[in-house]
This record gives sequence, C-alpha cells and structure tokens, in this order.
Amino acid sequence: MDKPNSPLTPRPGRSVNGREGGRDMADSRPDYADVLALVKALESSDLETRASAAEALGRIGDPRAVEPLIKALTCTSWRVRVLVVEALAASQDIRSVEPLIQGLSDSEFRVRMACIDALGVFNDSRAVQPLIEALRDPHRAVRRKSAEILSGLGDSRAVDALVGALEDSCRDVRRLAALALKQLGSSLAVEPLIEALHDSDQLVREAAAGTLGEIGDERAVLPLIQALAPVKARSRFFWERQARSKPRQKNRADRQPRETSPAFRVVVIEALEKVGDFRALDAILAALEDPEHRVREAAIDALVAFADTRAVGPLLKTSKDSHRSIRLRVVRALGQLADLQGIETLILALQDSSRDVRREAAIALRRLGDHRSVDPLIEALWDPDPSVRLAVVETLGELGDVRACKPLLSMVQSPR
Repeated sequence: MDKPNSPLTPRPGRSVNGREGGRDMADSRPDYADVLALVKALESSDLETRASAAEALGRIGDPRAVEPLIKALTCTSWRVRVLVVEALAASQDIRSVEPLIQGLSDSEFRVRMACIDALGVFNDSRAVQPLIEALRDPHRAVRRKSAEILSGLGDSRAVDALVGALEDSCRDVRRLAALALKQLGSSLAVEPLIEALHDSDQLVREAAAGTLGEIGDERAVLPLIQALAPVKARSRFFWERQARSKPRQKNRADRQPRETSPAFRVVVIEALEKVGDFRALDAILAALEDPEHRVREAAIDALVAFADTRAVGPLLKTSKDSHRSIRLRVVRALGQLADLQGIETLILALQDSSRDVRREAAIALRRLGDHRSVDPLIEALWDPDPSVRLAVVETLGELGDVRACKPLLSMVQSPR
C-alpha cells in the first residue's frame, strides 16, 4: 500500500485533459512497484541509469512520477535533463508547466529547446511571455524553436516580439517569425513584412510574401506588385520606401532589390490572389509571359479567382503554350470564365495532343453552352481516349441539339 507521504502517492491536481492527478485503480497504469523502481533509478549515481529511467518514465506517462521528474531537473547531466523534460511533456500534467518555464533559463541550450517544445505541448497561456523572452536567447536554435512554438500557440501578445524577430541575424528565425505572423494575422506586422520582401534570404522573402497574402491588407498590394517586376524596375520604388522607413537593426543593411526566383514569384502571385485587389490584375496578366511555367500556372489560377473578362484575351494568346499544364489550365480557365470569346480556342483544343486538354475542352464547352460547338463535339465522339469520349457525350447531352442524336446512336451501336 502507498505510504501517505510517499512522493508517488497520487496527488490532487488536474491534468491537461481535465482529469484528476489520482486515477482510479482500475486504470491500466503500471504497478506502483515498477514506477517506484524507476523513480529510485532517477537518483542513481550512474548517469546512464538516470537517463534510462527518465526515458522509461516518459514512455509510461504515469502522473505519480511527475514530482520526482521535476526534482530530477536539477541533474548535472544535460542529457538526463533533456530526457526528464521530454518525460514531463509526455505526462501532460499541468504541474510541469512552471518547472518547464524555469527550465528556459537552463545553462544548456538543448535543455532550453526541450523545454520550449514541451511548453508547446501544454498550450498554457502562462508560457507565452517566457517564450517571447526566449526569442532573445543567445543561441539561434533556441530562438528558432521559440518562434516555431509561438506560431502554434497563436497568442497576439507575441506579435511585437515576432516583428522584432524579422530582424534576427539568423535567417531561420526570420523565416519562422514571418510564418508565425501568418498564424496571428495581425495588421501591425504588415509594414515590417513588406520590408522583409527584400530580405537577403529567399525563403524569408517567400515567407513574408505568403504571410502578407494571408493577412490580406491592401497596403501590401503595391509592394507585392513591385516584387514581381524586374530588379531594375523595382530599384526606385525600393529606395524611396527605404527613405520613408524608420531605421531598424543591422539586418536592414542587407535588404535591397534582388533577382527573384520562380518560387518567390509564384508565392507573390498567390498572395495577390488572396488579397483580391484589382490593381494587381495587370501584373498578373504580365506573368502569363514569364519564362518559368510554374509562374504562368500560378498566374492563370489567379486570373480565374479574379473572374475578370479582361483576362480572356491574354488567356487566348497563352492557349498555344508548349507546356501541357499551361494549355490545360487555360482551357479550364476559359470554361470557368464562360466568355464566348473563348469558344474557337476551346473547339481547337478538342484536337490537342494531350487527352487531358481535350477532355477539359469538352467540359468547358458544356459550360459555355454555345451550339457552334456541336459539330466539333460530334467529331470528337471518335476520340481515341475513353475519358474524352465520355466528356463529349455528357456535353452533347447537356446541349440537347438534335444534330447529335444520330451520331450518339451510331456510337452506341459501334463495337468500339
């Protein structure tokens, strides 16, 4: 029988799942003797034994071991302390929160990182301010981990600190800060994120552009449009903006207009699509001529989202693109825009070398509902691909033109 004063005696205390620290004996928790043996091993003079005990208690996750594990945070071995922190995280007992917060001051950066990870598991509001302070930790790995966990907590108190982290000397910290601000969605971050569009690191620039798109603030529209322009065209805009901006930290010196990567241009177009400001339309139309097919794909998708008929003409010019995925997207876009200017292009697409394009053309013609497409569709009933033929049959059925009756009947009777 447990002694009343034993450290393993079940104590009152709610765990994060809302249950009491002391559970019913019918639970499937390990025997008291097994837990006691592991707790005693935590006090062994042999560090390997302590480490093995902490690891085992983490796997067990028994609440009776929480207090002994907290005590073991004073072990001289950083490896043991890391395993103890991981065991406390596995326990999900809220008694662990304050000791884990104190662990953010540990002399070993690996222990501080483990504590940050563990506090992310608890999602306790008490951890927010200490995690904010950890963004100033001398070790970049700790700052990086803090930005990552603050993103998951989604607490608005972290906005100012994350904005400051956009100037961190470590590019990973800057990137994660930008991504964390996406989760928080604060308009206070817009101006610093606009500056980050010119960060020295490509992944930071991509993260900043993506976050601006999620926030959806119209202040970001012109800077995002400028980010799509060639570097020479952006220089004047950039330096004028720099002159208006307040001096910031040392990383500012590394910020200048840079040649953009295809991945960055894709993210910028997607951001402009999410903001949905029609001032971006011309820039997105210009991206239809980008040398990189991924950028052209993103531009077509964005034009569909804008649903502006001004896009039809440029899309028609793009319909003969050498890349199959571009032709497929153009045909799909013309169908979704449902503008009759596209009918001739869609009819021609019924003869495209790609079966996917031909099938999508038949579907798009169904959306347009124009009877000029009936005869070309009848010819397409004999397409070599069954998925194309099926789409053609469905479109002819929707159009309901009597000219299709005999060909459809002939098709049914054909052995093919």
